[in-house]
Parts: sequence; C-alpha cells; structure tokens
Amino acid sequence: MARTESFALSNDDRKLKEVHLMNLNEDLLLSGVVFHFLFKAETLIGRKDAKTPPDICINGLRCNTFYVNLFFSDLLISLSHAHV
Repeated sequence: MARTESFALSNDDRKLKEVHLMNLNEDLLLSGVVFHFLFKAETLIGRKDAKTPPDICINGLRCNTFYVNLFFSDLLISLSHAHV
C-alpha cells in the first residue's frame, strides 16, 4: 500500500472517531478537502494577524479580526463569539 493511501485510510478512521471540522465550498470538488481535528476542549478560530494567535486560521476579503471559540466535551459542542 502506498504511503498516501495509508495516510488517507488513517484519516478516514480518525473522521469516524474524532470530533472535526470540514470545509464546505460551492464547488463540490473542493468540499471535504480540509479537516481540522478538535483535540482540545477549547479551539480559537480567527485571522492569523490577530493579537492572540488562533488554533485555526481563516482569511478572506471580509474576515474581521474576531474569534469564534468552539467548546466541546463528550458530544456537546458550543460556539461563542468573542472580539479579541
């Protein structure tokens, strides 16, 4: 089995067992390409040039320097919007 095939299989196993975020795109070929596994109880999402570096960086023309906090425990996920 090639290295890329074994990597893909291990990631498929992780997707079944671990909490993760997946990208969505209007182009179906680009959806489901990027995965972020949430291994911490709190994950910060924001721009890379913010005062506090986020765990997951986003960018784009209309992205402000705000954060979304994702909190999860067991099967419960909650969001909190915070300006930093």
